[in-house]
Amino acid sequence: MNNPSIEILCKTEKQTVQFATSLGELLRPGDVIALNGTLGAGKTRFVRAVAASLGIDEATVSSPTYMIVQSYPARLPLHHFDLYRIQDEEELYESGCDEFLESEGVCFIEWASRFPAFLPDDYLEIAFEITGKDIRQLTLTAFGPEHERLIQSCRSSFF
Repeated sequence: MNNPSIEILCKTEKQTVQFATSLGELLRPGDVIALNGTLGAGKTRFVRAVAASLGIDEATVSSPTYMIVQSYPARLPLHHFDLYRIQDEEELYESGCDEFLESEGVCFIEWASRFPAFLPDDYLEIAFEITGKDIRQLTLTAFGPEHERLIQSCRSSFF
């Protein structure tokens, strides 16, 4: 299976925020975005910028590490997951997180690679790689036809 992907080099935090804001404008109800990268790679900062593009006060958005998921009402509700501290799949499903994947909002899942079976068949993965002080290499990979739309929109918008 060939999953389309693109790489975006953000040379400053401002560029990363600009890209996140632009991506937020492309999102539709039901979109699932899996975020992977090391601690400090910018995953939560990225979600804050997307949240702002949806009309959410980005100051209210924090990493939901201890709550597992936080939801923010907006024109397109945002559900922000953090799977870093989840011990096993049983704990993940007992938390009820899977119900958010069926919602009319968008889901951003930090540390998604810890539980790949949790992800739906159709989602967009963004892998964050730190390549300098504020430089981030973002690799976007579409899994499924609906999120291929996001890859195509990003190609059109940013290249």
